[in-house]
Amino acid sequence: MNNREVLATNVKTLMKKAGIKSQAHLSRITGVSQTQIGNILRHEKAASVDLLQHLANGLNCEPWLLLAPVNLLEEFGQPDFTPLIYCYSRLPPHEQNAVWDMTHELFEATNGFYSSNAEISGRL
Repeated sequence: MNNREVLATNVKTLMKKAGIKSQAHLSRITGVSQTQIGNILRHEKAASVDLLQHLANGLNCEPWLLLAPVNLLEEFGQPDFTPLIYCYSRLPPHEQNAVWDMTHELFEATNGFYSSNAEISGRL
């Protein structure tokens, strides 16, 4: 599944969990045009970081959650993430980066494509 498909699936899942039944309703609470929302849900356009922030605010989640692997949202409900997000958001930026790095490495290891720090550094 590509990133646009993941984003669309996660937005639909979070809309359902939040009781948001239409693109028009999501548009009203996020300030994102209904056209942009439709383009995202149909995988036709990429989302900017700013757009992700607006969607996340309206869906009551962190922007990174919109790009999380789909099975993560299927396995956990949003209330399960609330304590995690609360703690993460209160960490200093350098500790947030460390948590993100560890999460990324765990995800890669779990899904069978692990990159060592040396390999990552070599690509930069």
